[in-house]
Amino acid sequence: MKLIIGLGNPGKEYVGTRHNVGFEALDALAKELNLVWKKDTKRRSETAKGIWSENEIILAKPKTFMNKSGSAAQALTAFYKIKPADLLIVHDDMDLSPSRLKLTAAGGAGGHNGIADIQQQLGRRDISRLRVGIGRPVRASEAENWVLGKPSKDDRKKIDAALNKTGEAIKTWIELGITRAMNRWNVKNEEKY
Repeated sequence: MKLIIGLGNPGKEYVGTRHNVGFEALDALAKELNLVWKKDTKRRSETAKGIWSENEIILAKPKTFMNKSGSAAQALTAFYKIKPADLLIVHDDMDLSPSRLKLTAAGGAGGHNGIADIQQQLGRRDISRLRVGIGRPVRASEAENWVLGKPSKDDRKKIDAALNKTGEAIKTWIELGITRAMNRWNVKNEEKY
């Protein structure tokens, strides 16, 4: 069983913001695979379950706010008995330009409070992640408003282009694992995707 958690903030006011690209990626994959979202109040999430490439998969969108994503991640991994190698977190990343995707097998939170909370709640940093670039504001002091804001039209096109590839990147991870998925998707030339 594979668990893919997409990060974002619940509520209409956050739809289309940079911080919610994890939700957008999973919404697109659920639509592609004809999966139906259901509320899972015990695990503070919405989940969609199905089969892909002979693997049982669970997509999850925590309904906690971003900075408290760890409680949902902990509840989901404990309930479904998910091994670390079978967990993937999809989230926004200011260190990547809006057209980029990057898979990582481990590492620090890089200032991302949702990831920091998940790492703290799960007690580990070796968590596979699919990072979706959103770019960085000019001033570091504007980071909170940046992630909670909506991208410019140009950046939105670039983010959408990257989001259009997240489903394939996730399916590569499901089928081949993190190392081979990283080899396939972590290209430096943005034009390749």
